[in-house]
Amino acid sequence: MEANATRTCCGATPEPALPRAGANLHSMTSYFAHESACIDDDCLIGTGTKIWHFSHVMPGARIGRECSLGQNVLVASGAVLGNNVKVQNNVSIYTGVILEDDVFCGPSTVFTNVLNPRSHVPRKHEYRQTLVRRGASLGANSTVLCGSRARRRESIAYRRLGVRLRHHAEP
Repeated sequence: MEANATRTCCGATPEPALPRAGANLHSMTSYFAHESACIDDDCLIGTGTKIWHFSHVMPGARIGRECSLGQNVLVASGAVLGNNVKVQNNVSIYTGVILEDDVFCGPSTVFTNVLNPRSHVPRKHEYRQTLVRRGASLGANSTVLCGSRARRRESIAYRRLGVRLRHHAEP
């Protein structure tokens, strides 16, 4: 999509795709977003990043340079992706999740942000930060519980039932 092209966002009236109104000056304007992607105002997206079909980047989300977000990816407000992060299809990156540089998330990786979710009990005050350190790889269908930490360059196995990361402090 051209930098000055017009497109719709989540069914809203057409708006200029770039630059984003309200984003601060260090928000880069040379990224690609498929026409079906929803890019909200007040998010930061780095140069060379590609955002594919039906993905949604919410206000307050920060995405580094040269990232790739596959089809149907959600990056929630307060989520942070470093540079060169690759996120495969069908991944939701919720508030409190931090993916450092060079992280890989396989298809349908699952992040949680509350340990004991209930539809009738508000739990936003219980969100826990999840940190995936530089170069870590999360395999397809991995489940990452909130508050977990993945070490630098750690590979989390591709497992059918998902994997819970160990809680640990890196020296």
